[in-house]
Amino acid sequence: MKRIFHSIDKWEDKKNGMYNHLPLDNELIKKCVYLLTNDILFFQIMKQVCKEWKNAAESNLSHINNNRRAWLGRASCCYYINAPENITQHAWISMTDKQRENANKTADKFLIYWYEKYEKQLNLFEVTNA
Repeated sequence: MKRIFHSIDKWEDKKNGMYNHLPLDNELIKKCVYLLTNDILFFQIMKQVCKEWKNAAESNLSHINNNRRAWLGRASCCYYINAPENITQHAWISMTDKQRENANKTADKFLIYWYEKYEKQLNLFEVTNA
């Protein structure tokens, strides 16, 4: 996969406050934990994030040296709960090892889904313009 670059001013996660810093909020942390530990909901929200935050998703998920799992979790919590990344980090810390392992497995499944979809779009684009 080729690395896709979009300037940060086009990143929807930034525009929606993912990189803001909020004081710790236990209710937001609990909501983040709920999302990250609900495999079906988490997968669905990742799909919505990547559909609606296309520039940020392409920039972050095409970068193989980036922690793509972390971006998916943080972006999903920001999109679904309006929780910035510092809140999501505290939610992650509060989860058990098993919960984190399951969330990572769900993110890995989503990455496979996203790459297959992206590759199909790329191939279609190349064939159309051949």
